[in-house]
Amino acid sequence: MESKDMSHIPSDQALEQLLAQTRAQFSEQVDDEAERLNRDLDALLYRVRGSRRASRSAALRAKAQSFLEQQREEQSNSYGHLRGGNNDQDGTAPQKSAPPVATHTPTSQVESHTTPSEKERLVLQADLKSIGIPDSYTAMHPKTLTKLCSYIPQPVRPQAVTGKQAVAVLGHMDDAQQTISTARHLAMRTPGEAHVILCGAKTLLPGQGLRARNTDDLQKLLQDHSQATCYVVFIDAAAPAHARMTLKMIEETDIASTWVVVNALEEPKTLYKWLLNLPGHLSVQALAFFNVWEAQMPGHMLEQSVPVSLLEGAPATAKQWELVFEERLTDL
Repeated sequence: MESKDMSHIPSDQALEQLLAQTRAQFSEQVDDEAERLNRDLDALLYRVRGSRRASRSAALRAKAQSFLEQQREEQSNSYGHLRGGNNDQDGTAPQKSAPPVATHTPTSQVESHTTPSEKERLVLQADLKSIGIPDSYTAMHPKTLTKLCSYIPQPVRPQAVTGKQAVAVLGHMDDAQQTISTARHLAMRTPGEAHVILCGAKTLLPGQGLRARNTDDLQKLLQDHSQATCYVVFIDAAAPAHARMTLKMIEETDIASTWVVVNALEEPKTLYKWLLNLPGHLSVQALAFFNVWEAQMPGHMLEQSVPVSLLEGAPATAKQWELVFEERLTDL
């Protein structure tokens, strides 16, 4: 009997190598597809708003999970086909099977995203930059608004200052009313007795209450209220006469700390230059912003090295920042 030529039949080792190569190829394809789908779905989870859209995102994520399971099943069938010649005599597939392919969307994670809360919503780096978040914050790659806001310095709290010292509250000429309002907010939040003193003529600082038109008036008021915290309100005026009087009162007053009131619509570079050239070389301890909800790029408020302590009269806590950023991101 003639012997058959068996040289063209691959050995078991060759089949094992082919199987390993095929397994690696399928695993890589499925992993790449899983990563791409999860990136798209993570972006979608952030983009959508409302329960109906969140449910739609969850449904798409579940659909992606089903797709990946189907891919793994097809992959497993392919392995069985390749090893068909080595099946047991009873026709059953061999016990050895392809290792499970890891995905990036386990069931527990899918469930956790079905009804995401505001603070759990993912954020994109591009969107953070579009609302003015500085690079120093985006470089830390925050995944959620909550994480981003946890990086922001804590606000300065109003402290009681007694004796002849005072706390300065400074604003622009066009922001006189907001500057007075900020000083009153600070006085209400200060432990113990606190007063607001308007420094300058009514044409500069309109309103009722304690007023110092010159240095002597200011020193007398500080002495009369030495047991209380006094917030002295100044306006950085362009008029030479007002500017000279403001400068003199600042230089002859023992200023314990300074709050600067700023319009949130102000350009960061303009604000930076102003803070470097405040009257009397005042050293700023805290910023108080108004027009916060109108700012198209609220992240610009974080550009300065001085901590932001008030947002529309409220303490600039992490939760307050989160509300501001969420409001602006909703409009994107």
